Amino acid sequence: MASETSQSRRSTLKKLIIIGAGVAVAASGGLSYFLTRKQTISINVKYVGMTYVVQQTSEIVKLTAPAKLSDLEDILWETHPALQTMEDMQVLVNGTSPFGDPSLKNEDEVDFIALMAGG
Repeated sequence: MASETSQSRRSTLKKLIIIGAGVAVAASGGLSYFLTRKQTISINVKYVGMTYVVQQTSEIVKLTAPAKLSDLEDILWETHPALQTMEDMQVLVNGTSPFGDPSLKNEDEVDFIALMAGG
């Protein structure tokens, strides 16, 4: 009877080790997925004084993070080709004039402002 109990414990222990190894592998795969998955950010875009170029005055654009201002502009130029014809335009990121090609974060606001009416 002692050997049956010992065998039963060994069998249970082996099963627990196999289950534990499986959980560890699954958890590491889940962690790997979480760390490497692409995150989407939403950028609030406003068009000021541009109704002759862009029909709407605002829109939300989804980008894959990490994203830069140039990534947003690439999408907008494709979506609204007339924006490329704008010679005098001010761009603000969260109310300030950007320097270079800044990174964008979720919920950032980017304003495109026409500097000459009727452009």
